[in-house]
Amino acid sequence: MQHTHSLDDYRRDIDLVTFLEQEGFRIKTSKGSRHSKWVTMEQPDADRRLIVSRKQSGEYRFYNPCDDFDKGTIIDFVASKKHYDLSTKKGWREVADYLNNYLGRPTHQQHTVRPQPSEEVKRSRAVAQYFQLEPLTDTRYLESRGIRPETLTSFPFSQRIFNQTYTNEARTFLVTNTVFPLENEQGMLGLVVRNDKYNKIKGSKEDGIWVSNIDPARAPKEVFICESPIDALSYHELHPPAQPHERMYISMAGTPSHTQPLTVQRLISRLRPEKILLGNDNDPSGIYYNAMWLAQLNPAQSGVGVGPVGRVMASDRKCTMLFDGLATGTPQTEAFIRYWQQGVAILNRGYEPDQQRANLDVIGGGASPITQIRMELPKQRPFLIRLEKMISDFRGITQFVEVKRSIEKDWNEQLQHQRQNMKLAEKPTSLFKESPSGMMLAANSQSITSSLYKLG
Repeated sequence: MQHTHSLDDYRRDIDLVTFLEQEGFRIKTSKGSRHSKWVTMEQPDADRRLIVSRKQSGEYRFYNPCDDFDKGTIIDFVASKKHYDLSTKKGWREVADYLNNYLGRPTHQQHTVRPQPSEEVKRSRAVAQYFQLEPLTDTRYLESRGIRPETLTSFPFSQRIFNQTYTNEARTFLVTNTVFPLENEQGMLGLVVRNDKYNKIKGSKEDGIWVSNIDPARAPKEVFICESPIDALSYHELHPPAQPHERMYISMAGTPSHTQPLTVQRLISRLRPEKILLGNDNDPSGIYYNAMWLAQLNPAQSGVGVGPVGRVMASDRKCTMLFDGLATGTPQTEAFIRYWQQGVAILNRGYEPDQQRANLDVIGGGASPITQIRMELPKQRPFLIRLEKMISDFRGITQFVEVKRSIEKDWNEQLQHQRQNMKLAEKPTSLFKESPSGMMLAANSQSITSSLYKLG
């Protein structure tokens, strides 16, 4: 009978100090020897220092005093170094093979790993173990942002948000974070980690996105795309769908990466929603993101008349729009050029020649079989709002993609402002003041203010 190995065995059986030495680390002698309770390991030519200890259970653990997220067991070290995805069966097998090779044991092709009850349970345990996910029981942070508990347990968001407890090695500091998993088609890549004073990504973002639940029996009618997961929750509170399953929410966790739009496009092509809602922030960067999505998204429900996919890029002060690969001299390309020539005039309306203005270049043409349309404009609100509409009209996607702009900077600010206004509106109805004659006066906020002045 072949011997089976549990991944727990590696955490206990492999001396982590010796293993790290094989990985290029060395013991910092001023901080004790390999037989000390705490062993400090340094990586030459790299600013990385790991403290290694062994628990009463026999498990070796490490942590980086300069990086709160660089900690764990030998499993975490190998997965991080080799970029193995522990949310998949393949990732766990790759870790086992790496460590078996270190121990001189056969790889998975010759041995079997202890089975788990089901693929779904296996993946769930793997994800929870690697990312240390906990059920969302502490909702104080989200409630402080105006999100109601019933929203968090509703269909779109149930089990799509988690807690994660962080404590330092000395156990002198503990905080419960709210986390949103970032996933691609292969599994989980990282987490958006939030608390009152912290907003970072643990792990990797790459092409991973945060998504709400999808009803496997009924595709959503619309997809809402935004920057922050909290904005998705806030928009749901402000504008709930007719039925919970009719809308899916997607968050980029900040600035979209180069590969996140590919994940979003594949999802949209598969789900074929009737409408895409762009709910990015109401500031120049958010409006630029809207233009970026309008230039490159292909709504699945749209017809063959959708215009060419473009690229919109931006620096701190300038925005550039490109349409590449247009066939030179065709009636369609000439029509495109005329459209954007007129578009530049619209963008510059109200701006004098000595001010910052949009400009258009047509690159190629003539002997070249390919023409490129290139337009540059200031990254300023009036230009960007006009650009949104022009791209949507140009591509013929107005009825399929809609911009949803918050009144405040973002949807969560709008939600919190609405909550404050509701509290102010409710307050006067419960305020009564006894007059000198003994009568009880109920008043609105204006009359109460005037009464205070009179009684003063």
